Order: sequence, then C-alpha cells, then structure tokens
Amino acid sequence: AQTRRATLATLKARHQELSAPEHVAAVAEALAAAVLAHDTAVAARRVLKDAQHLAVQKDAYAREAEQVSSGFKAKLAEWHRLDGANAEGKQRLVELERALEQQQTLRVALEHDSEQLREREQRAHDALRLADQAALVAQTRLQLAAQTPALHAARALVAQIEHLEAAAFPGLSEAGLNQLVEADAARAHAAAALAGGAPKVTITYAAGAVPIRLNGQPVSAGVLPSVAGPLTLDIPGVGTITVEAPASDNRERHLDAHAKALVQLEAGLARLGVQTIEAARARWSVDKDRRADLEMARARLSGLAPEGIGTLAAAVAALTARLADSPLEVASVDAVGAQAELQATRTAIHDLQTQIKVCQSSIEISVDAIAGERAFATASEARAQLIGRELPDLAGRAPELARLAALAVAARAEANAVLRETAAVRQAVPDDETMDALNRTLARLQSEAAKVAAEVREIELKAEHLAGQEAQADEHGLSQLVPAREGALQRAQADVDYYQREVDALSLLAQTVQSAESSNRDRFLSPVMACLAPYLDVVFPGARVQLTGDFGVDALERAETIEELRTLSRGTQEQLAVLVRLAFANLLANAGRSTPLILDDALVYTDDHRLQHMFKALSQGAQHHQVLVLSCHDQTFSALGGHRAVFSAWEPS
Repeated sequence: AQTRRATLATLKARHQELSAPEHVAAVAEALAAAVLAHDTAVAARRVLKDAQHLAVQKDAYAREAEQVSSGFKAKLAEWHRLDGANAEGKQRLVELERALEQQQTLRVALEHDSEQLREREQRAHDALRLADQAALVAQTRLQLAAQTPALHAARALVAQIEHLEAAAFPGLSEAGLNQLVEADAARAHAAAALAGGAPKVTITYAAGAVPIRLNGQPVSAGVLPSVAGPLTLDIPGVGTITVEAPASDNRERHLDAHAKALVQLEAGLARLGVQTIEAARARWSVDKDRRADLEMARARLSGLAPEGIGTLAAAVAALTARLADSPLEVASVDAVGAQAELQATRTAIHDLQTQIKVCQSSIEISVDAIAGERAFATASEARAQLIGRELPDLAGRAPELARLAALAVAARAEANAVLRETAAVRQAVPDDETMDALNRTLARLQSEAAKVAAEVREIELKAEHLAGQEAQADEHGLSQLVPAREGALQRAQADVDYYQREVDALSLLAQTVQSAESSNRDRFLSPVMACLAPYLDVVFPGARVQLTGDFGVDALERAETIEELRTLSRGTQEQLAVLVRLAFANLLANAGRSTPLILDDALVYTDDHRLQHMFKALSQGAQHHQVLVLSCHDQTFSALGGHRAVFSAWEPS
C-alpha cells in the first residue's frame, strides 16, 4: 500500500506539474513561436521562390521580346539590302549581255581573218621548200669551209699538248712547296728561339789591333751574330775563346725542332733538285705557267673538237662527201624573204589564235557570269519576296519596328525591376543554416509536446488504476501517511525537474556558444593568416604557421617539414609569438581599431642574424599601428630605429 500510495502521489505530482497552466502555456507558447517562425521562414522562402520564378519568366519574356525586335530589324535590313542588290543585278545583267554580243561578233571576224592567213602561210611554205634545197648546198659548203681550218688547228693543239706534258717537272706541286715553306719557317722559328737564348758577344778593337777570327774569317767590330752551337773566337797571338749557351729543356727542344725542320727542308729540296726555297718557288712559277698553257690548250681543243679530234675529222669527211653528191646548180630563191614571209604569217596566225582564245574565254566567262547573275537575281528576288510576305506593307514597317523596340525596352525594364525586387526579398529570407535550425527547434518542441501529452495520458491511466486499488483496501491505516509522502515526493520531483531544465538550458547554451565560437574562429582565422604571411616571409621565407583553435601557434611548416612548437628553439618560439601578435595588431588596425603592440624584452633568445629580420618585421608593423619595445639591451636594440623614449623628472604644476 505504501508503495502504491507513493506511486500514486508521484503520478499526481507529475500530472499536476505537467498540467499546470503556466507549464502548458509555456509549452504552447514556445511551440506556437517555433511554428510561427518556421511558417514565416517557409512562407518567405516560398515568396522568394515565386519571385525567382517570376524573374526567370520576365527575363525570358524580355529576351523573347528583344529577339523578336532584333529579328524584325534584321529582316527589314536584309529586305532593303536584297532590294538594292536586285536593282544592281539587273543593271549588271544588261551590261554582261551587251558585252557577250560584242565578243561573239569579234570572234566571227577573227575566224574569217584566220582562214585568209592559213592560205598565205601555205604559199610561203611552198616558196621556202624550194629555197631549202639551195640553202642546203650553201650550208654544206660553209660548214666545210669552217670545219677544215678547225681540224688543222686541233691537230696543232694536240702536238702542243704533247710537248707541254713532256716538259712538266715531276713531283712538283703547290702542296709540296707549302710543306717546304712550313719547314723553313719552323727552322727559322727554332733558330730565333735559340738565338734569343744564346749569349750576346760584342767585339771592340783597340787602335792597330789584329782582327779576331771566327771560323777562320776576320770579324768586324760590333755584336756577333747568334748561333745555335758553341762560338769559337781565335785571337792571333793570344789564344782561342769558346762561348757556349747554358743547357736547358727549352734549348734542347728548340735544337731538336731546328734539326728536324732542317732535315725536312733539305730532303724536300733534294727531291726537287734545287738548293734553295727561292729556286723551288722559281721552278714552281715556271711549271705553273706551263700548266696554265697546258690547260688553255686543252680548253681550246675542247672548244674546237668537243667530241674529240677523230669525230671532227669524220665530220669534215662527211661534209666533203655530201657536197660531192649534191647537184651543181639549184634554182635561186629568196630564202630570206620566204622565211620572213612564213615567219610573219605564222606570227600573225599565232596572235590571231591567241585573240580567238582570249575572245572565247571572255565569251565563256560572260556566259558563266550571266548564268550566275541570273541565278543570284532569282534567289535574291525569291528571298526578298519571302521576307516581304513576312513583313508588313511599306507604310507599316517603321511603326512596327518602333513598337517592337518599345516592347523590348519595356520588357527588359520590367525584368530588371523584378530582379531588384527578388534581390530585396532574398535579403530578408533566412539562409539554409537558419532554416535547418528552425526545423530542428520545431521538431524538438513538437516531440517534447507529444512526449508530455503521452506522459499525461499514461499518468492518468496509472492513477485511476491505483486509486481503484486504494479504494478497495487500506492496509493497517497506511493510507493516512500517503499524503505527506506525496507532498515530499512532489517537492523533490519539482527540484529534479528544475535542475534538469537548468542542465538542458546550459547544454543548449554551451552548444550555441561552441558553434558560434567555431564559426567566428574559422571566419577570423583566414584574415589572421593573411596578415601573418608578410611577416613570416621577412623572418622565415617560404614558411607557414599552423594555429590552434584558440589562435595559438601549433607548428611551423618549412621546407616541406612540419615542426611542432615544443620542438623548436626558445628563440624561434619567441619570434613566432611576436609575429603572431604583429598579425593580430595589423588585423585590428585594418578593422579601424588600431591597438598598440607592447614588447617587454621579448627577443632575448634571438641570435643577431635573426634579430635583424625581426627588426624589419617590427618596422613593417609600425607602418600600420604603434609598436612599443621595452628592453634593457640598449646596444643590441640600437639598430631597430624608431623614436627613443626620454624620461624626465615629474614636475607637478
């Protein structure tokens, strides 16, 4: 019974709580507000959708009106163009037909003149055939008179060529002569090098002194010529002086080069049978002239007898035989005049045929042009008639064009107005995120209301069942204790419900704050990184910084390597901290909320090289906001620049 009565009291307290007017009103009010907000948002989105649909319709109607107007204008312009083209085509057709008639008349006259020239050509050809017989005899005599001396001259050239070939120097060539010149130059170069390293000997005689002898010959006063080998001087009545150059690698090399060049030079001169290079050059000059005469003789022989002297001799014999077989007398005919007449006639025929071809070509071109002009005229006229049937009469075309243009302008203005109204409606319509939130709120409140109603019905059923059991039996008077216990239970349950509502409200508030914080952080992180990038490029070129959710430095990414903040040196950590603060100060300055950045001995772990880059970053930040640097390292921070604070004693007024 106690359990039953306690349960009944709990059910009644819960029923009273759920059925309380203020609770029912609060639930109904919250649900009604959610339904109103949801329905208002749905209605607004429906209005926006209708406005967008109307804007699309108006834009399509405006496009259609503009297309109709431009199409009508294009057809009207095409009709005017075709009408003018048809008039010009008719005039061109008349001119082409007149030119065709003239060309046909000219062709008939040219063909008549051609027949007369053909008869004149035959007469000239008959006269020329008679002249050819006399010309053949005369030509044979002329050829024989020309080739007989050529045969004698060719035979003389053959004898001259044989003589020149026999007199040529064997083994002499320009390449061989160049080798001798190169050997002599190498010898002279080596001798000059040896002379440069040889000792300089100068002789001066006293009055009446006996001359010194060099190689048995008296030597005049002055500088003696340098020689490659030892120098021996004989002084009569005194003795012999030998002068030798000191030995060295260069001297040995020049001596070897001098000996080799001398051997090559002497061998080449011996092959040619001469003593000096000048003699070899003279012999080569004579031989070159002889070779030139030989080439000239061969060239003249080739000109006289291109196919050989035997062929030339056979040709002379054939001409002699032909002249012996020819008749002694041939009828005398003016061959030159006949040939001139025939040539002039053929030239005239050729010119006339050319004129006939040109005339025929002009006729064909004119016929094709007339056919093309007629086809074009037919097509243009058909097209003009087709467009004319689609257009109003001449008097109504201009007003119709103006009407369509006005309709297009009005339709476009109406479409633009609808677009502006749609844009205004779009500003008042909640976005998808807001709509999702409204849907979630409405669904939650509806679910809670349904749960409350179901719970009330369940409590009522359970209470009726327990009340029936209580009415049937009261065990040991325990029912007297039930009301007190029910009251206590209701109060405890009310406390539980109060704290549960507090928990739910705080949870919702925490979710809302967390969502807003995440959204603001994402929205705020992008401009922070943008402001941080220039400072990073100054101190850490090419590096990037990864920030945590609370905008703290998490890691440094450089050279494709990610280094966590805890692994970096103290100096790098403090440098990144200063750069991030510079970025935040720059961001605030850009937003119109300029805030000074104050650093109190913030770079104590930074090396000198990196400190200079940090000074550049601080100077760059000072262009956007105030930067105050406090430090006891006066010498180190002297290169930072800026304005140095000066302190003076306070003097109260």
